[in-house]
Amino acid sequence: MNMLTYTGIGSRSTPDDVLKQMEIIGEELAKEKWCLRSGYADGADNAFGRGMAKVPDAQAQIFLPWRGFNGAPDYPHPWFHHSYPEEYAEQAMTYAAHVHPAWHKCSDAAKRLHARNVYQILGGKLVEPSNMVICWTKDAKTVGGTATAIRLANMASIPVFNLANSGALDAACEYANKIQERK
Repeated sequence: MNMLTYTGIGSRSTPDDVLKQMEIIGEELAKEKWCLRSGYADGADNAFGRGMAKVPDAQAQIFLPWRGFNGAPDYPHPWFHHSYPEEYAEQAMTYAAHVHPAWHKCSDAAKRLHARNVYQILGGKLVEPSNMVICWTKDAKTVGGTATAIRLANMASIPVFNLANSGALDAACEYANKIQERK
């Protein structure tokens, strides 16, 4: 993998102070040429995106479960992957089903949302894992749509820094610096 990537995700109900922190993280990592992978959901996803977008020539891979998701632009844009890469959809669904505890109960829309998380962790062709995940979940639990991404990251040995944990931000910064020194 030539590009440094991180997955910036989390709960739609992320507290305001953490959203501000995520926006700063998004901006600072973009300045250091990290590519954001996210999903354009309200809350954490958009906070990372707002920060990243402040930096000229920032790079992002924003995976959408369907065209127009959450008001995303419906025109060619370098950041947005509309309806995610369909040629890998079946494989992404298989990965998501493997880590989701009640896949059989999910609607088709929910399955597409969970499969989108696979792309956020493994990239558009599902073969370029992110270098790290920065997220927030209530009480640092593996819950909600973010849980799918966290479980996949854990399976792929990708470090997950949950900002609900004390010291996670410092640990993420230290890890990012180490990765950058190796590049």
